[in-house]
Amino acid sequence: PDLGIYEIESAAFGPPPDMLDGDPRIFLVWFDFGNQTDGFFFYFDEYLDGTIPGMRSNERECLYLNTDNGQDPGGEYMIAVAAHEFEHMIHWKYDGNEESWVDEGLAELAMWLYGHPDEVSAFNTNADNSLTYWGGNWADYIKTYLWSLYFYERYGGQPSVYAAVHQPLNSIAGYDAVLDQFGYTAN
Repeated sequence: PDLGIYEIESAAFGPPPDMLDGDPRIFLVWFDFGNQTDGFFFYFDEYLDGTIPGMRSNERECLYLNTDNGQDPGGEYMIAVAAHEFEHMIHWKYDGNEESWVDEGLAELAMWLYGHPDEVSAFNTNADNSLTYWGGNWADYIKTYLWSLYFYERYGGQPSVYAAVHQPLNSIAGYDAVLDQFGYTAN
């Protein structure tokens, strides 16, 4: 209860990027997205403006949070969304080409570590939804959250999750490598 998102996630996943602006702060940018998405991390903010064609950069570490999704911007849910998006920022630093299902699952785990996980719903009636296929619907977020929480609880907790974020192999191969690294015979 005495730690904030920055401390919790830096310990769990690694320190966030700070290669461009030399400013250790993470900026929360609140605006109306014009859709029901709650938040974003845009990796192109980690590059000089103009580096990625067609994309603008704020040239600093930013998390984007929606002000028009029916949620209180300062409420626990939106702060948990900031935790989710912060994991994406950290994960990008160490493994920028990770499969979406892995990164989203660990971002959902970040919400759990913060103490305000997403509600387990939708997946309950769609349990045959493939773990490794990412379609971006609610059931996909929950299935990857449940997998990440299972992995965390069953296979080494924080050190294993940290290793998964830093593992250059992606998808199942990355998890298999972490299991091997920690001496588990499961795959």
